Amino acid sequence: ISNGIAGAARVKAARVAFPALKVAFDGIDGAIPFAAGTAPKPKPGKIAASLRSEASPAAFAPLDLDLNAALYRNSFKGKGQAALAGGKAVAAVAGSFDLESRQGTVHLGPADLVFTPDALQPADLGPALASVANAKGRVVAEGTIGYAPASGTTARGQLTFEPLSFETPQAKVEDLTGTLDFVDLLRPRTAPRQNLTAKRVTAVAPLEDVTLQLGLAMQDTGPVVAISKASGHMAGGTLALNDATLHLGAASNEATVEVNGVSLAQLLGQLGTENVSGSGVLSGSVPLRFPDEFGRHKALDLIG
Repeated sequence: ISNGIAGAARVKAARVAFPALKVAFDGIDGAIPFAAGTAPKPKPGKIAASLRSEASPAAFAPLDLDLNAALYRNSFKGKGQAALAGGKAVAAVAGSFDLESRQGTVHLGPADLVFTPDALQPADLGPALASVANAKGRVVAEGTIGYAPASGTTARGQLTFEPLSFETPQAKVEDLTGTLDFVDLLRPRTAPRQNLTAKRVTAVAPLEDVTLQLGLAMQDTGPVVAISKASGHMAGGTLALNDATLHLGAASNEATVEVNGVSLAQLLGQLGTENVSGSGVLSGSVPLRFPDEFGRHKALDLIG
């Protein structure tokens, strides 16, 4: 072609790793059409690959990519879909990279994640969520990863709960709603003071109309939840928690709960105690260590 060149590069079982990001593209397979100069813009070729986290533990479960892509005048562009957990969840994906400026972006989503007990579960998304079970509801996920030589890599995203119910070893959460803004997706971390609400959180006894202001971060020992403030209604009164840091991978955590106007009679009834009755109102500061001290018997010790 006069003053231009066109063709296609065949890729088979290739691997491209990014050690600084702890991610890699495995099993790259397909044809990448290219054109330069005055050659006409090529039709995209089909490429399949798997995007994997090489962090320990993995930041996310493998993403199976099915893309249509081409290289035209130093600009690589592709779009298609990403599948999680064997196709239980699918999201649109689009990306571009300029070979001359060495700048690029990849956008994932929005992904509509519908959780049901017999299908998609949080553990399917990554090992950090292995303790979250029996999820039911909807989460919308979206994220963008960008790279530029001057600023390095950025990875931001959002999770919106619309709503979501689930269980952990510490508590059962019903109808969680709100949005988490992530300032880092590769080593998951949110901005501080994210606002969430829940209809009910049940650990020892039901805590209703719950409001949370918190931040999340991933450390080597596991997820960390930094609670700026949390409150809810229990047994005719209120409970509040302020400035607490919970290490979810630790054997135990300590926090002080502020109790105000809790009816002892109602609380004993919610705990399902037999041959125990009481009256009066509970108020004050209660130090707790959990999960090793969670449970009905610990609650009765505190009341005593």
